[in-house]
Amino acid sequence: MTEETCPAESELLAFASASLPESSVLTVASHLDRCEDCLELIVALSRQRRDSAQSARRYSIQAPIAQGGMGVILAATDQALDRSVVLKTARYLDAAARRRFEREIRVTARLQHPSIVPVYDGGVLEDGTPFYAMRRVEGQELEACIQNASTPAERLSLLRPYTDLVEAMAYAHAEGFVHRDLKPRNVLVGQFGETVVVDWGLAKSIDTTSEDEALGATRGLDEGPAETETGVVM
Repeated sequence: MTEETCPAESELLAFASASLPESSVLTVASHLDRCEDCLELIVALSRQRRDSAQSARRYSIQAPIAQGGMGVILAATDQALDRSVVLKTARYLDAAARRRFEREIRVTARLQHPSIVPVYDGGVLEDGTPFYAMRRVEGQELEACIQNASTPAERLSLLRPYTDLVEAMAYAHAEGFVHRDLKPRNVLVGQFGETVVVDWGLAKSIDTTSEDEALGATRGLDEGPAETETGVVM
């Protein structure tokens, strides 16, 4: 940056935490002397990071459940409410991946439906990794349920999760969002028949411009030849 342009948010946070390279400190300090907007922003960003760190400390993190090119799903305990949850964190923190992950949090949190996994909380871990907390669903991927259904009765029993899935998608579309990565691997069927659609990392608002397309696709939590990858046309 130059003294005439405003620093990026990452530079302001690094300045506030005394981790900015010495070669940039004087430039940022000189800019802050003249820019009240950046001064207000640095205070807000510091407060946000502090609040997020406090939020992260409420979770006792256990072993990873699944991981892939973009994210990691961690088993955890919400110590404040004494309940089992899962945390999803981003593996890569470049600008494009962070924007996609933050959009995933916002989209999932906005969609309130029994068959869409609810978001409980979000923030950053102590190492700065963004995360969000979700309800833990015990069950199988719909793909496994389909493969294990060997009799007509077992196949007919899949009509319920299929109907729940269709209703969840109808709701999301009515709210202005398309999933764009809907497949049996991203649908969980619980032991009591509950159906939950997960992994909204490629979701897009119908009203959004083509800017999101420039971010490309990302590999899902289950690595494999059927997964999407960064830069692949969707």
